[in-house]
Amino acid sequence: MNDYLEIDWFLNLINKEVDKVKDEENSGLLNSFKERVYNANIGPYICCFSNAKDKLSQWRAYASDGKGVAIGIDRGSLNINNTSTVSSLDNNIDLRLLDVCYDKTKQNMEAKSIVELICNEKNAEGELVRPGSAYHHNKSIEALIIASMHKNPAFIEEEEVRIVYTPHFSINQDNYTATNNSLDPIKFRMTGNKLTSYFEFPIKSNSIKEVVLGPKCEINSSELKTLLNIETLNHVEINQSKASYR
Repeated sequence: MNDYLEIDWFLNLINKEVDKVKDEENSGLLNSFKERVYNANIGPYICCFSNAKDKLSQWRAYASDGKGVAIGIDRGSLNINNTSTVSSLDNNIDLRLLDVCYDKTKQNMEAKSIVELICNEKNAEGELVRPGSAYHHNKSIEALIIASMHKNPAFIEEEEVRIVYTPHFSINQDNYTATNNSLDPIKFRMTGNKLTSYFEFPIKSNSIKEVVLGPKCEINSSELKTLLNIETLNHVEINQSKASYR
């Protein structure tokens, strides 16, 4: 998924913090930062999971109204870096595994932290970093990553976990070249009437631990077990949803 609306929630919080502190001295810095964030040509690519394997709302929204299945993945086997705050981000890392934050208080604190960094960062000479610098470019990327970690509290029931991928591109006169990325190459597909770019993340067979059949799923467990055995996934456990929904 690379839907920009998914990260607008947090970017709006950053906007509110910017409005609180903007003055004649820092307006250039903050305007430059906001422009870089909102005009980013390549944003985060997101793959969504959930810690809740058997919730009726999830079945109805994401599994063909309960007719589908949930695939249980061993998080530790994915070998992806886990980070949680802007202060711990490393721009050299392009692939992250993150728990989504729904806490409004924490979200406001994180947004405030980002804006304070932009306003107060100084160079080696002790001068404020100028607008449009490489530092601001890096911070705009970090802001997009942080934004992908936060979501409207109304969705807290989803207990979402995300793989967030921020590919590195060398950009020269609108010519995009991927450089030293974890996932290559970039691909495209049609989603309805829209052209959508994406990357494929390989999940090894030993990462798959469970298949939960939805409350309206008509898949025969014995047939599924046969398929799993043929695909050398005989270690995968098959369970039926406990949700009552017909």
